[in-house]
Amino acid sequence: MRTDISQKTAILSLLLLTFSTVWLLAADLPEIRRRGVLRVAARPVSTLIFSPGNSEFPGFCYEIAREFAGSQDLEIAVQLVNSFGAYWQHSDDNRSLSLFQEVDLYAEILTVTSDRQELLSMVPYVDNTEILVGRADSRATELSDLRGKRVAVIEGMSFQQVLEDALSQQEIAYRLVPAALKGGAIVPRDRAQGGHEQGQGVEEVQLFLLPPGMPTTLMFFPGQLTLDSVDFFVADSFSLFHQLNVSQSLRSLVRPLFPVNGAVGELALGTSSDTPQLTNTLSRWMTEFRTTAAYESLVQRYLGISYDRYCAFIEDFPQ
Repeated sequence: MRTDISQKTAILSLLLLTFSTVWLLAADLPEIRRRGVLRVAARPVSTLIFSPGNSEFPGFCYEIAREFAGSQDLEIAVQLVNSFGAYWQHSDDNRSLSLFQEVDLYAEILTVTSDRQELLSMVPYVDNTEILVGRADSRATELSDLRGKRVAVIEGMSFQQVLEDALSQQEIAYRLVPAALKGGAIVPRDRAQGGHEQGQGVEEVQLFLLPPGMPTTLMFFPGQLTLDSVDFFVADSFSLFHQLNVSQSLRSLVRPLFPVNGAVGELALGTSSDTPQLTNTLSRWMTEFRTTAAYESLVQRYLGISYDRYCAFIEDFPQ
């Protein structure tokens, strides 16, 4: 009798482990098709990502995901994500990204990096480079002009590493300054907590690191320039061209100065590394979609220029 109970317990444990394992795995394309719905994660923070209720600019990433869903005869359901950091939280076994237990696709502005490619599969949808942005009257033309200046970046974002690498390559000294908001303005964290800002060398570039996950708006960083909280910020070219296209007031406040490192990379959607069928199908579809009039129309609407002209700008950025 005791042997039978032990065997039943072992079988039950195995079944529970099997069900648990299946639940933890991300859904691949056959399961998604049976479900009939493509589940998409998106932050409702930008008209390039997802802007609920905006009929003119519902979101470039969202519209691409919707086009793909339609090509597979799927409905689309959006799960809102509150912070960029939520995309990178790991499951309990630390082997996968936990959000992929709930969604199939990240509809997001994800800069393609080798570190991120180890965490998820990335399907590029547009070329991109990181651009230094200053006030409209700024005349900075190279990284050495940043000496003694303040540059705002969000800690942990790809912009930070790109800028640090570029400064190091040119042997330009810089200092990381943990930052926070006080009265709506960016200040060193020490000052926000009532302390005194530490001294810095006059030749050091100060990288003001804002907390990861901090929500921002279209006008947040340009607003910091007008408050004289910082002197520059870094933006991806894709977002910047869109912002300049949709906001006349932004054009009078800021000036794109030059690419941070001159390299042209890519922005991508993200899928789980455990869903090869979904990833391969999306990748083949994306390659074809980027040659169509529908993609060109999408770019024209969001950026205000043709895709070829946009690529020419970022490959040989005019001063």
